[in-house]
Amino acid sequence: MGISLIVALSKWVSARLIAAFALGVYLWYFTDTLGGANYLDVNSGFTLSAYLVSLVLLFVLGLVIFMGVGGAIFNGDSSGTVGIFIALLAALALGLHGMAEGEAFGATASQTPYNNILDAFGGIAPSVSWVLHKILEPTVAAACYVALARPGSRNSSGKVIDALALAAVFVAPAVVGSIAGYYSPFDNSYVYALGLGTSIYALARVGKGLYATGTGNQSWTSLKVAVAILLGFLFLFISALLHS
Repeated sequence: MGISLIVALSKWVSARLIAAFALGVYLWYFTDTLGGANYLDVNSGFTLSAYLVSLVLLFVLGLVIFMGVGGAIFNGDSSGTVGIFIALLAALALGLHGMAEGEAFGATASQTPYNNILDAFGGIAPSVSWVLHKILEPTVAAACYVALARPGSRNSSGKVIDALALAAVFVAPAVVGSIAGYYSPFDNSYVYALGLGTSIYALARVGKGLYATGTGNQSWTSLKVAVAILLGFLFLFISALLHS
């Protein structure tokens, strides 16, 4: 739903403002994922424990691999067909943390004494929070798609196929994590650490959209960008409040 909404809105809203909204979403996404990664065990200090070292190495691994595979991010612009593959890579970079969330979902589902899924996850508000998170988080990948893949040149069926592809790539890690967590729960902070590193690739890509060429009064443009960033941040922040 989130990806489809962004693609649909791109017909009326500029790629720059969509990128700004996605950046606001990412600001909360990063803090949320960092918390899931136990803040890379920073509270342990310079203990060099296996846990701390593993978390940091996974973060570095995710960052280096995706920035390397992603090509020359900082050299010129990629668009068209190449842009679609960049957006797919961004969807995977963002979706990897979903494997950790999926593990928590599957583990809870397998161990809960409740026979109602809403009760198992704390009621309606936390469940709505989960849904809103899954709507908002992939908008970062959708913003990459809007900025780089030129959806305006695609027909309706092409846009639908692209949106479904982005959604499938984003959701796949969560499905895998849910199955694994249901049958064999594990410490998901390691996956969060890996996903934290990979997500920076999406940030680097969507950030370029803020500097797209355009017309209009610069001061008003800056104000619009600020409002769009704020909206993205607040939407995900409010979703988190429902879970608290």
